[in-house]
Amino acid sequence: MESCTVLDRAAACDRLGLEEDLIDELAHSLLERSRETLAEIAAALQSGQFHRAEDGAHSIKGSAATLEANDLAAAAQRLELLARSKVFDQCQDAWQELNVALDKLAAVLGSE
Repeated sequence: MESCTVLDRAAACDRLGLEEDLIDELAHSLLERSRETLAEIAAALQSGQFHRAEDGAHSIKGSAATLEANDLAAAAQRLELLARSKVFDQCQDAWQELNVALDKLAAVLGSE
């Protein structure tokens, strides 16, 4: 099931010892913060500040992994690694993938 890779609520509940409704609240907060961070990453990439882009992607990755938002964590990790290598075109592609992963998370959260 695709939504499980987008947000694995059962695994997040087990990991954090929280009820599902609290996981959803945290996931909504993650979505909001990640959208802000994504804009900061875009600005960092445009100005050649790859270390800022790497830091932003790392932040999203950690929060997403904690909540078992696995697709988002994977996309953020890819961008983090590419920003470290300072390859602008590949970073732009990874930024787009991160956007798609955020949209998928928003869809899962909005569909329930």
